[in-house]
Formats: sequence, structure tokens, C-alpha cells
Amino acid sequence: MIIYIFAALLRQIPGHNTIGFMLYRMRFLLFLFLVLALGATPLAGAVPRDTLRIPNSFPAQEDSIRLAMKAYYALPIDSLQDKVIAFQPFYRGRLALVRVPIDTMLTGFQIKNVVKEQYAVGSYLGNLGLSAYSPLFHLREQPGDFMFTDHVAMYMHTHQEMIHYQARTPYTLINYTSAGEKRKDEMTLHLIHTQNVTKDLNLGVLFDANTSDGQYYHQGTGNNAFSLFGSYRGDQYSLYASLNINNIKMQENGGLESLMDFYTRDHRTESYTMRTNSGKTLLKDRSFALTQTFSFQKFSSRNVSGATLPADSLRSALSTLEAMSDSLSASAVPDSMMQAAPRGVTRFTLVHNLEYRYFHRNFTDDAPGPNDLYPNAYINPFQTGDSVYVRRLTNSFELMFRERERARMTAGFAAGIYSELDKYTHSIIPDTSYNGSEMVITREDGETAANIAVTGRFFNHTGGTFNWDVGGRFFVTGEKAGSLELDGDVRFHYFTRRGRSTLTLGATLLNAEPGYFIKRYESNSYLWRTDFSQSQQIRLRAELENPARRFKAGVYVAQLNNWVYFDTLALPAQSSKALISVTGALEKEMVLGRFHFLFKLYGQYSSDEEQLPLPSFAGYQSSFYQQWLVRNVLNMQFGYDLRYHTRYYAYDFAPSTGVFFMQNNEKVGGFPFVDVFLTFKLKRVRLSVMGENLLTLLGSMDKKYFTTYGYPMPEARIKFGVSWSFYD
Repeated sequence: MIIYIFAALLRQIPGHNTIGFMLYRMRFLLFLFLVLALGATPLAGAVPRDTLRIPNSFPAQEDSIRLAMKAYYALPIDSLQDKVIAFQPFYRGRLALVRVPIDTMLTGFQIKNVVKEQYAVGSYLGNLGLSAYSPLFHLREQPGDFMFTDHVAMYMHTHQEMIHYQARTPYTLINYTSAGEKRKDEMTLHLIHTQNVTKDLNLGVLFDANTSDGQYYHQGTGNNAFSLFGSYRGDQYSLYASLNINNIKMQENGGLESLMDFYTRDHRTESYTMRTNSGKTLLKDRSFALTQTFSFQKFSSRNVSGATLPADSLRSALSTLEAMSDSLSASAVPDSMMQAAPRGVTRFTLVHNLEYRYFHRNFTDDAPGPNDLYPNAYINPFQTGDSVYVRRLTNSFELMFRERERARMTAGFAAGIYSELDKYTHSIIPDTSYNGSEMVITREDGETAANIAVTGRFFNHTGGTFNWDVGGRFFVTGEKAGSLELDGDVRFHYFTRRGRSTLTLGATLLNAEPGYFIKRYESNSYLWRTDFSQSQQIRLRAELENPARRFKAGVYVAQLNNWVYFDTLALPAQSSKALISVTGALEKEMVLGRFHFLFKLYGQYSSDEEQLPLPSFAGYQSSFYQQWLVRNVLNMQFGYDLRYHTRYYAYDFAPSTGVFFMQNNEKVGGFPFVDVFLTFKLKRVRLSVMGENLLTLLGSMDKKYFTTYGYPMPEARIKFGVSWSFYD
């Protein structure tokens, strides 16, 4: 019956009822699914769980993490949860281990659009790989030092977000999705391989590709990100390192030339006239970073060595620690160098961070200007060629004084110094000068900036019911002198018959200088020099969650003084008002027999809709029917995803600078985006078939399927996905 439903949907999608290409792809993926599934070993079939039962954080109270790792290696191997541990070394920009679930779940597997993965409700330019932002304000930030990457960061690999592993056996994961006709093809590929060379040394490679021709004219993308990463976790010395290479290629069409033509006429998607047909953005980002720690006291392992402690006792201990940290949301727990020190053991650890980053953005367009898309032609009225280069070297040292183990009242402290050295280069209006008898034409300008800050932290990670982590930095020299960044969380844990609940209270205080390119920028289409004051942000948050009840709620309040944004002319502006934003969030999953209902609901308030436009409501709802077709071997889900936000003055987009800016021409929103999906999991193999944006098939509905002004979303199509994991 399910196959007939999808066949009917396929026949309703324009251009899909006669194309052998799609049928061939469906048969090929089905064949591949069967081959991979039959090739999976009985070991995987013996694991009935949908996801790994791995705690979201490392043990925080008794033995050090290094000793837990030694115990971990002494356990017998009987399932994937005993083979691979995944974690992130950083939490909210600070060094602290965060347990990360390994991607084996069937639930949510159908979501392979990067924007939809990152934002429950997101806004983008109508094609995978193009710029995006969140309509939820508590997920937004003010334009940063690298403002040209703010809206494409989800396609890039960074050291701060790199996932590291401890693997007793080599681990490989391959995810592949495909959608659209041959001339409008969309493809994603996610590949990761990691293995431990020794018990302490892990190496890995990560590759992501997001490419799409797009349904509308001249909106193709070709993005890829490649990383080499590794970690070493010794008794006294630890190292986390990564080399990241990001390439982003985007065709920029500027959006629809006429919204009225789109609303009133039915054309093939590629037939609509766009504001430009030759804009292109090329972005290159390269970085190398390492984080290393040295503890002044070697931890003793004679009491927890895998050679002397029975495996059953080790497993029992790890299971107890796992239950203690059972939480749906990742909570930060310190690395072993931040772990509570036993009595009589030195509590000092030295932490060093080093990162070099090179960034280049080039935008070209052969269209003449000025016009409504390019308001000026400062350099060349016949074509545009703008370039920006940034080089940054950051270095920091921190001396950490850890908490004392088993002490009733204890705290840890850290103090350090942070420095950054920047080199900025960008196109300028040609400047003619004379060097003796020669005329020199300067087309680029550069500037070097150095900033130094002092840093500090105050934390407790050993409390069973109460812990905290507060940190910050203050810039003492350079252009950022006087800038202050403070961030902290306090957590209260309490236990009931339905499991552990956690109340988190947090605050962020930012007093920041505008970024370099907010202050000064020259290009063919835009020129500005600003004298903005430091902006202040006060952000408060309160979150309550109970994983056993599958419930999470939060309230996020922000007060913004001297807020920087891009006005209706796509120029930077600073608000003279104190802006207030309030967001309420509720996440809840309900299970009724074999039916699952997941809700993510958001309500928002803005004190000034002209300078801070927000949808008053946004939501994501997923419902599906789940059943084991073969017990503990073949699982199936059939359901739908729904995304929606109310109408508001969503942003327009400026291709030449890559920023979203204000517009007051028309409100965007009010259209429900519905995807219907069918997913299977057979041992280590997952397969998905999804009908995306199916309500665009209904001619009775308005054609107002936009999330960004002037950029329509894709029309209905079929997506296929397959995933295979190896861990032998």
C-alpha cells in the first residue's frame, strides 16, 4: 500500500511521470539497499536499539576520564556501543567534553537538507547550498568578524565543532541522498572514517558535499568540506587537532524579477526571469588548529587497570555513570585535565590553543550596473569583480586549577591570555598615484589588526545536583580594546520516579566592537565607512528538560543596545533604540502505541518590527507510524514533517556581499511545507524515500512558498537516501 502511495505522488509531480531516469535511480537504490543489508553482519542485527546508548557526557564524579578510557578498552566487544565513543572537545567556545550520539538512528534520517538539520524552521534561498539564516532570534548572532561566512557556516567544517572519537575498531559511515530530475539534480554525501592507531591516538577523515543544480534558473551550488582530525589522550598530555578545507561555489540569481509574474502565471520553474543570470560566489576557507593540555601530575591507574579489574565490574561501573548522565541535550563535562583532582594530587593543568585561518571570497557578475540589484558602479559599470581576503592567527594560554574530588564544596578556576592577529584585504576604488615617473594604480587595500585579551573561568563540574561554569574575556589592546564577553550556566539536577530533570539558568553579556568589514568596506556596488559605537547584548535563558518524559521547554530573553543590522539599502546601520526579543520554546514527543508525535513550537516577541522583524509563531511537527517488520532486524517508519511560520517582513538578500537585509515590500510566510517520508532500517543499512514540499502540487493554494523575500522554495519532488555504517 505504501509503495502505491509513493507511486501516486510520483505521477503527480510535473516531469516525473515519464522520466526513466528517476525510475532507474529508484531501482538502483533499492538494489543497493538489499545488497548492503544482506552484506551486514549478524553482529549488527543483534543490536535492537535505534540509537547507541551512550551518555551525552563523560563521567564527572569518581575516576578521571582517562581511567574510564582504560576501563573501556578492557571491556569485551559485543555491540557498537562498546566500540565507538564520539565527543566534542568544546562547549560554548570553552574546552569541555560533550558526548555526541553516533548517527545510527532511524528517526529523523529522512532530513538531509543541512538547513533543516540545523534549524527546525529555517530560511534560505530556495536551493541546497545557498545562504541561510534562522527566523528564531535566539539562534542568531550579530554580524561577526567574518560576516561573509555568517550565512554559509552550516556547510563548513571548523575546529570548534569538530567531533572526535575513541574507537576500539575502525568506524566508517557513508550517507548519500539524491533528488530531482537529471538536469535539476541534488546530491549530498557525508563520509567519515576514524580509527585508533593506539589506545591513546585516534585519527580520522571527514568529507561533506552538497551540490544541486536547483529548480530555478542560475542557482546551482557546489559545496564541499574536507577535514583531517586527530586526538591523543595520554596520562599527562592531550592533543586535539584538525585541518579543514572548505570550498563553496554558488550561482547567484538575485531572486525573482517579478513576484506578480510568479503569482499569476504557471511556468516551468527554470522559465521565470531572475534579477541576474551571471552572478557567482566563490568562497575558500582553510584552517589548521590544535588544542593541547598538560597536567602537572600523572594519574595513577593501578586500581582501575583493565588487566586487574574484572570486565563485569567495569561494565557495571560504566553503566552506572551512563545512567547518571542520561540526558537528551548535550551537557558539558570537563576533559580529564579539567577533572576533579584526587586529594593530595596537584590540581594544575596548562591549556594551549593555536589556530591559523585563511579566508577568501570572490564575487563576479557580468551584468552591467547600476540597477535594482547593484545600486552603484564605483569601479566598473560593465561587470563586477569583488574580492575579500582575511588571515587570522589566534593563540591562547590558560592555567587551570581543578576542583578537588569528593569535597563537599569545591570549585575550579582558570586564567589566561588570548591574542589574535588579523590581516584584511579587499577591493577598493582604484587609487592613482605616482612612483617617480611611473603611474601606479592600487586596486586593493589591506590592514593588519592585533588584539589581546585576558581570560578567566570559574566552574564546578563535580556536584551531583548543582554545578556551574562561568567564563569570559576582556580585550585590553587593539581595535577591540574595551570589548567584554561573559557567558555562564548554572544547572540544577533533581530526580523523580520519571528520571532526572535539569533546570539550566544561563546568561550572556557582550560588549563588542563592530567587525572590521562593518566599519569599512569598498566594492563595485557598495561603499561605506561607519563610526558605530560598541554594541551591547544581554541574553538570558532558562531551560527545563526531562529526557524520560521527552520534554524540554525554554525561555530566551535578549536586550540589544546599539544593534547592528543591514537596512533596506543593504547598508550597515545601528539602532538607536534598546531592542527587546523574547522567545518561548516547547519540545515534546508523544508516543501512542506505534504512533509518534514530535512537536517543536516557538513563540516570539519583538519590541520593534521595523528593525527586528520576527515571525510571531514558528513550528515543526513530525508524525510517523513505526513498526518492526522483522523483530530486531527490519524497522520501518511512515509519516510526515510539517514546517510553518507566520507572516512577517522576512529579509531580502544581497548577492555581492552575501548578507540578508531589511525589506518592507511584502510579508513572507503563512505557507505550510509538508514532506511525506518512508524510511527503513535493516541491520546497519538505512533507506529513505521522501516526497518534499508536496503542497506545492495543490493549485488551489497561493504560490507563496517563500522563506526569504523573492526566493521561492523548490516545488514538489522525490528524494532518495541511503546510509551504511561499518565498525568491524
